[in-house]
Amino acid sequence: MNPALRIEILLLLLLATPTWAQTGILTQSPSLKHFVEAVYPEAARSEGLTAAVPLQVDISETGTVTAVEVLKPSGHGFDESAVAALKQFVFEPAEVDHRPAAVRITYNYQFVLEPGAPPQKPSERPAVNFKGQIRQRATRKPLLAAEVVLPDFGLSATTDSQGNFEFPGVPVGPLKVVVVASNHQRFETVERIDSGKMTRAIYYLM
Repeated sequence: MNPALRIEILLLLLLATPTWAQTGILTQSPSLKHFVEAVYPEAARSEGLTAAVPLQVDISETGTVTAVEVLKPSGHGFDESAVAALKQFVFEPAEVDHRPAAVRITYNYQFVLEPGAPPQKPSERPAVNFKGQIRQRATRKPLLAAEVVLPDFGLSATTDSQGNFEFPGVPVGPLKVVVVASNHQRFETVERIDSGKMTRAIYYLM
């Protein structure tokens, strides 16, 4: 679980009651035996949203969850996530008149972000700042599947059907470029990457 995320669970058993037409005295409340953590909705987490989802839960005489109903919708994906988790819970069954029995309880599932944890934002791909094209020297035709390597940074790219390649976020400064392709001579050169500018190149392989 993400250390910046804490999910608090509050189980309210005070309202546990025999279900359907069953009568008798509740002599033992159900207890949680197997817990399944609900998935924190990504969009809600990114916006720093929290929620408490009140649920009505029917538990069978064997301790399995037979039905889950949201009593007050919270939206933002919290309701669906809480219901999906509750359906996988397993309880030690309740007892009515000292015998296992089906009951209905109220369960609050609380989604809480750790205090001070900044909302997580989707990672952004660096902008492309080096691109170019590989061609055959003799025919001037684009070269497919040539490998363009930036050995100083451990980066590589393969040309498409138009001979094009591109690299995002290449560091500023001198840049060694190596191009290798089947049935062609190895090609090496040095380019320069300038801050805030696009570097373009066309290489011809023999």
